[in-house]
Amino acid sequence: MKKYLLGALLVIGATSFGAVAVPVTGTGSGGTAAADLPVKVVGTVLDSKTSKVLVVTPMKNAGVSSGSLEFDFGNLIEGQNQQLDGTFKIEVMGNGKPVELTNAPTVTLVGGTVAGNDNKKATVNVNTGDVANSNDVTLTYILSTLAKQSDNSYLGTLTVGAKVETGADTGTFVDTSVGVKVKVDNVSMTS
Repeated sequence: MKKYLLGALLVIGATSFGAVAVPVTGTGSGGTAAADLPVKVVGTVLDSKTSKVLVVTPMKNAGVSSGSLEFDFGNLIEGQNQQLDGTFKIEVMGNGKPVELTNAPTVTLVGGTVAGNDNKKATVNVNTGDVANSNDVTLTYILSTLAKQSDNSYLGTLTVGAKVETGADTGTFVDTSVGVKVKVDNVSMTS
């Protein structure tokens, strides 16, 4: 019984991280298995030779498509409060290379319940169970001050906190209601 439980836990653990899991078959010391790991290649070709292009690239906690920040909190318990950080790079491309940013970009949060006049903090209540509007988990989104990496790039940080409320239903939560808006001004269009 213990080996079946251990096997089930290994399969659950492997598949929860997107792993490919196949059973090993055979007898004695002749067990064999083969697995195929899918490969996906995605990219975008931009025309930065004849125009300027604002590029915002997730660096830490990049989503599967590399076009988003994703925060996976895993398993949480009632009363637990956990925070995760994600970073993103901001640059403008022109003539095939990054161009100088004379002003720091403006970065704000959109969506959720935004607090303050600077739009740097937002909260969202999400449900995990079958009861609508039960507010099982409170998500807090906080944008940090941009860090200048060079004359042509800035690094932003978004911290997301998840607090499991008392009496929360068991289940999964997903929130896509909050986003990061990046704006650049005074970009030279001649160089």
